[in-house]
Amino acid sequence: FRRVLFRSQKQRALFRIATLLQTQMILTLTHKVYEKPNRSKRVRSGRLLGSLAYDIDDDKLTVGSFGVHYAKYVEYGTRRMKARPFVQPALQAKMAQVRRILAEYGAL
Repeated sequence: FRRVLFRSQKQRALFRIATLLQTQMILTLTHKVYEKPNRSKRVRSGRLLGSLAYDIDDDKLTVGSFGVHYAKYVEYGTRRMKARPFVQPALQAKMAQVRRILAEYGAL
């Protein structure tokens, strides 16, 4: 258990949003693996899952994949590979909760 100290209510709201989105991105990626069990395995090494993180710098939140160069290719696809987005669907799935958290902390 790690104790996190926040300098403002806005940072507390950003932390709640970050953990919510990070969890949803993991669920989105892993759901795509198990929804069609007869297809080839989509998670090979787990590096992309392990790279999902967030960074709160003052009042700015960054959520995504850190340190894995191919995350953008998975999200947006290439001319040879179909896109398998995980960031945008996570944000869309949790947008109502994000707005609620921001309103709760008066950050809107």
